[in-house]
Amino acid sequence: MKKLILIIALLLSNLSVFANIESLPGNLLLEVETSGGFVPSEFVGHSEGVRIFTDGTVFNFKKKSFRDLEKTSLLATLSQNVIKNLRSTVEEVENGELIDENPTGPMCMDIPTTTFSLKKENGVRITFASNSNCKRYFIQDSRSRILKEILTGFKFLQSN
Repeated sequence: MKKLILIIALLLSNLSVFANIESLPGNLLLEVETSGGFVPSEFVGHSEGVRIFTDGTVFNFKKKSFRDLEKTSLLATLSQNVIKNLRSTVEEVENGELIDENPTGPMCMDIPTTTFSLKKENGVRITFASNSNCKRYFIQDSRSRILKEILTGFKFLQSN
C-alpha cells in the first residue's frame, strides 16, 4: 500500500511538468522554435525558442532530447501597451501559403529549422515564416515580417 501511495504521489507531482503550455500565464501569442540540425527534430527531439504570451510574459524554452523535459524561464515582461499592439497585429495577419523568398537559390542540408508562428484569439495557429534548408519562407502578409523580427530579437537575447 505504501508503494502505491508513493507512486501516486510521484505521478501527481510530475503532472505540472507535463501540463500544456497554455497553462502558463496568459495564452500563447507568438512563438519561434528552432529544432533539428544534422537529423530532423522528429528523430532527436531537441528544440529551443521563445514564446510570448498574451499577459506580456516572454519565456525561453529548451529541450535537449525526447527523454528530457522542456525547461522554461522568464526572459522578459512586456508592457500592456506593447502587448495590445502585438495582439492587434496578430489578429490582422492573414493566413497564406509559405512562399520561398528566393526560389532559384540553392538549398542545403544538416542545419536547424526555425519556425515562426502566431496564435489568434479564436485559437487558430498560423506558421507565418520558416528558415529551412538554407531557404527563407514567408506568407504574403507584410505584418508577419515585423513579428518575425520581434521574435528574432528575443531569440538573440535568449542565446546571450
